[in-house]
Amino acid sequence: MSRILVVLRSAPGPRAREAVDVCLAALAYEHDVSVLLIAAGVLALKAVPASAGSTLPDLPRALEACRHHGLGRLAASQSCLLERALVCDIADVELLAAPAIGLLIEEHAHVLSF
Repeated sequence: MSRILVVLRSAPGPRAREAVDVCLAALAYEHDVSVLLIAAGVLALKAVPASAGSTLPDLPRALEACRHHGLGRLAASQSCLLERALVCDIADVELLAAPAIGLLIEEHAHVLSF
């Protein structure tokens, strides 16, 4: 099957949820799927406290669901995390420097950006 990279550069919200939905759909059809979090997308690694009426998805939990369904790699930009002083709430996330991000993108036949 195809190698698909889903690049999430949007802050938690509808676009991020769409990215997770695309991952789950591609995994259901047994594609080799990886996720790269860059720019504001790295905020998906931090759980947002649930509040009454919140429409923000629990992205760390959704990304873990993708892993459960066969996600190949979950990577994040190390510099984007450092810029935001974030501590990741998900175990085993690959932290990549800029050159490694370029290599990851080149490894995939299809790149979808959200």
